Amino acid sequence: MNPARPPAHRVYFSDLAGVGPGADLVITGDEAGHAARAKRLRPGEPVALLDGRGLVADAEVLRTEAGKRALLEVRLGAVRRVAPASPRVEVWCPPPKGDRLETMIDQLSQAGATAWRPLRTARSERDAFRPDKLERVAIEAAKQCGRAWTLAIGDWADFGDAIADERAALADASGRPGGPGEGDIVLLIGPEGGWTPEELAQAAGAGRPVVRFGPHAMRIETAAVAGAACLLTRAEGGTA
Repeated sequence: MNPARPPAHRVYFSDLAGVGPGADLVITGDEAGHAARAKRLRPGEPVALLDGRGLVADAEVLRTEAGKRALLEVRLGAVRRVAPASPRVEVWCPPPKGDRLETMIDQLSQAGATAWRPLRTARSERDAFRPDKLERVAIEAAKQCGRAWTLAIGDWADFGDAIADERAALADASGRPGGPGEGDIVLLIGPEGGWTPEELAQAAGAGRPVVRFGPHAMRIETAAVAGAACLLTRAEGGTA
């Protein structure tokens, strides 16, 4: 029995729209450099191209060049469009400190969350980060896990605007286990110091459910990923 063929190396290429089978594409920059130097791809090897917006293309390597002007030339095979995941699970939370933010974005992408937005709360501790760096992390995570739609990085949201969203649910130890009702969900994760009594009262006044995903207090990034994974598993018919 022949061993299974290893999965194709995945390459991010934002300009897949409008091209089809048989087209030859030349990719440059970091993506080409990684394919040529780190992966050492050779002519004839398969690759998969992702544009981060639902298009996925099978392709074959024609040539590679390493060095300062690295390039990857490929010939496209089948091109398909993948529908966005449903229901949408967005996570809105204060950005955790240091490189924990990048770790959270990477793991939210792998878990299957649709989007992340930074949330301003009474006890938030971080008010700045580099969106372009997070977008790069999300692209790399999408390549690693093979998702066709890159995790979206949204704009800042205030707590009042967040609970005005009818999809919103708060994660807190005082909530009921499981999750809110069916459909798209905006999961609000609190800061390290937790929600203030005023914020919990404001959420209750807006009719937003409060849910919990475990018996212990969690760091922001842990709660974000655990909550998203539980909600997505339940949406797929699991028991989380």
